[in-house]
Amino acid sequence: MLVAPLLAGWLTATFLALTMHGFWSPGRQVVVVLPLAALAVACWASRSRKALAVLVALGAAGVFNLAWLFWEGHTAGMTLAVHFQDTSSPLYRAASVLLPHYIQDTTRTWLLHALWVGGALIVAAMAAKNARDRQSASLTPA
Repeated sequence: MLVAPLLAGWLTATFLALTMHGFWSPGRQVVVVLPLAALAVACWASRSRKALAVLVALGAAGVFNLAWLFWEGHTAGMTLAVHFQDTSSPLYRAASVLLPHYIQDTTRTWLLHALWVGGALIVAAMAAKNARDRQSASLTPA
């Protein structure tokens, strides 16, 4: 039940938001779907210890990166609202190689976009199959 409204809100914020085409984050639109995202992540993380470990590791990486940005803003005078992508954070640098940079309209951007969309569709198909298999197993008499 969470997937459709979360996906619609996130895609609207990412690709249709009025503030999308500048340096500004489409936060006004993203904030609407964050409660749905929190519920979806909580449901996912509650399924296994491995999922919870991944969530904790990603959260720690986010805290590390945010602390790095704050430190650079404080000591190097970097303007975070405009030039946050110029950070020297090793986590940001590693992730930026794998993620599309929609401000730069290049073939690489859209190739990465297509790869991520394809990956997301594969994961969604695997999750749906897993859910159907679990439901079938619960309906089968022992």
